[in-house]
Amino acid sequence: MSGPGRTYYLLALIPPVVGVTLFILVLFSGISGASDTLKRFVAPGEMEVDLRPGTHGVYYEHQSTVGDRVFSTGEAVPSLRIAVLDDEGGEIALRTPRVNTSYSIPGHAGKAVLEFDIARAGKYTVKAWAPEGAEEAEVVLAVGKGVTERVCVTVFAGFGLVFGSLALSLVLFIMVYRRRSRA
Repeated sequence: MSGPGRTYYLLALIPPVVGVTLFILVLFSGISGASDTLKRFVAPGEMEVDLRPGTHGVYYEHQSTVGDRVFSTGEAVPSLRIAVLDDEGGEIALRTPRVNTSYSIPGHAGKAVLEFDIARAGKYTVKAWAPEGAEEAEVVLAVGKGVTERVCVTVFAGFGLVFGSLALSLVLFIMVYRRRSRA
């Protein structure tokens, strides 16, 4: 009885090709979808937004679109004062983001500038204004939850697919090698 031919080694190439293809698809859809959850507004200005409990980020988008307006404002974060107010006018504490998050996808590029915690679901107002004496150029700010987490999960899932497909490829290669060496 003869073992498998050398062409069976080609079977070991299928998992990495599928794994890399899935990696690219997962990475693109996950990262591009991460910014879809953000609510955008033009600053100086304000926006009312429904927020759920958890940590939310404020992002400065140097490339963005709001309505039919396209913005390209430079990567340097402008000098703005930002406040988040609850439905009773109480100010929510803002802090520097724990994770330095930036993104660049078709139509949007930005980075986290602040983050804050919400204890209860409800309507909140995000305000941004130029400090006294500063230039009041219009820029885009975005507010949302889970962008950093979604990007991290997407990247780890993608790498899991690649490494899993490489492991499967190695198993197939070893199986073909053993069957050929027994024959």
